[in-house]
Amino acid sequence: MNAESSQIDSSIEHINDITRKIRVKIPKDEVDRSFESKLGDLSRTLNIKGFRKGKAPRAVVEKMHGPRIRYEVVNDLISSSLNSVLESNKLPVIGSPEIDVASFEPGKALEYTAEVVLYPDPEVKAFEALEVTVEPPEVKDEDVQKVIEMLRQQKATTRKNEFRNVVKEGDVVDIVVKITKEGESEPIVSEPIVIPLGKERLPQEIEKGLLGMEIGQNRKIEAPLPNIQTEQAEALKATWEITLNNVLEEILPELNDEFVKGLGAEKIGTVLELRMKIREDLEAERKSREKMDVIAKLMDHLIDSNDFMLPQQLVDDTLRRMLVQANLVRLDRGERGSAMDFDLEPFRKDFEEHARKRLKGNIIIDKIAQNQQLKLSEDDIKGAIERLQQYQGVSAEELKKLTSNRDFLNSYMGEILREKTLDALFEKVSIKYDKLESNSDKGKKKSKKEAGAE
Repeated sequence: MNAESSQIDSSIEHINDITRKIRVKIPKDEVDRSFESKLGDLSRTLNIKGFRKGKAPRAVVEKMHGPRIRYEVVNDLISSSLNSVLESNKLPVIGSPEIDVASFEPGKALEYTAEVVLYPDPEVKAFEALEVTVEPPEVKDEDVQKVIEMLRQQKATTRKNEFRNVVKEGDVVDIVVKITKEGESEPIVSEPIVIPLGKERLPQEIEKGLLGMEIGQNRKIEAPLPNIQTEQAEALKATWEITLNNVLEEILPELNDEFVKGLGAEKIGTVLELRMKIREDLEAERKSREKMDVIAKLMDHLIDSNDFMLPQQLVDDTLRRMLVQANLVRLDRGERGSAMDFDLEPFRKDFEEHARKRLKGNIIIDKIAQNQQLKLSEDDIKGAIERLQQYQGVSAEELKKLTSNRDFLNSYMGEILREKTLDALFEKVSIKYDKLESNSDKGKKKSKKEAGAE
C-alpha cells in the first residue's frame, strides 16, 4: 500500500539517536475497503452447510469469520503502511518493531504506534592527520642469536649427567609419569618421558616438585591434568606420581655450515646466510606486527573519539558470533533455525564490553568506507575467494556452497572491505618510533622514586 494513494496520516517522533516512534492513522474508508475485499474473497470460496459454495449471505460469512478477517486486515494494513513510511523516510530499521494498536473498532479508522530501532549512522571524526607512537621495529644481533639457539635446541641430543644425580633448574629429566584423576583409582596416563625443565612443557607444580629429586626417588605431586587450558583447570586436579630414572644434560650441536645444511633450508648453506635469512624474516615479522599495533591504536582512537548509541540487538548478535568463533559455545548443527539462539547472560560480564567495542569499531570503519567511497575491485573479490581456499582450507565443494550463500558472501566481503579501509587509513597515519616503557620498567622507576622518598 502506498502512503500517498491511501492518504494515511503518519508522524515520526525522535526518541534518541537510534529509536523512533512512528504514529500512523489509516482512514476508515481504507480499512472498510480492505475488510470488504477480504470478506468478499472468502465468501466466493467458502463452503457453508445449507448453502451452495460461494453463495452464503454476507451477514452469515461475517458472523462466522468476521473477527478473524478483521485481525488479518489489521496485520496487513499495519505491515504495508509501516513499510511505506520506512521506505519513504529511508529509515534503516533493524529487528522487529514494537507495535501498539491504539484504536481499531469496526467502522472507525485504524490507529497504531510503532517503535523502531535504527542501525547507527554516526558522523565519524578524528581519523585524519593522526600520529601513533610504536616501538621501533629494529632487529638486534641478540634477536637473531635467540632464533639460532632455538634451532640448535631443536637439534639437541641428551646424555646422562655423570656428575650429578639430583635435579636442578634447566636439567633434562628422564622420568616415568603416572597421572590419576581425583576420585579415581586407575591412572589415565602411565608412560616414560624425557623432557627439559624451564620450557613450560609441564605444569608449574610439577616443575617445582621435580627440583631436588634424586635418581630412583618417587614423588606424588598434586597438579592440574595435562593440556587443560580452561578457567576450570584449578578444579580439575590430579595426582602425578613421578619416578626419576636419570638426570640428563643437553648437548647442543656446533654452529657451523654443516649444521646449517642439516636444517634443509633452500638456498641457505652457510652460517652467514642463515643469519641474514633470520634477520630478514624477523624484520618482516616486526613490520607486520608494527602495522597491527598501529591499526589497534588507530581503532582505539576512533572508538574513543566517536560516541554513539549501539542497539542492544546488534551487541547481542556480535557477542554470539564472538563466542562461537572462540569455541566458547558449541552449536547444535542439527537445529539451524535456533543454532545462534543461546543464553548470553553467563557471558555478559566478561565479554559484552568486548562485543560493544568490536561492533562500534566495525560501524565506524563501514562509515569511513562509505564516506571515502571505497569499494572492492574485481581483484579484491577474486583474492578474497582465493584466501578462503588457500589459508582456511576450504574445499572446492565447500567454496561453491559458501559463495552461493548470499548472507555469508555479504558478511565475508564486508570484512574484506573493512580490511581495505584499514589499509587506506594506515597509509595516512603518521608513525612515530619511540622506545615505549614496559610495565616492569615503570615499576622499576616507581621503586627508585619510592626508595628516594624514604
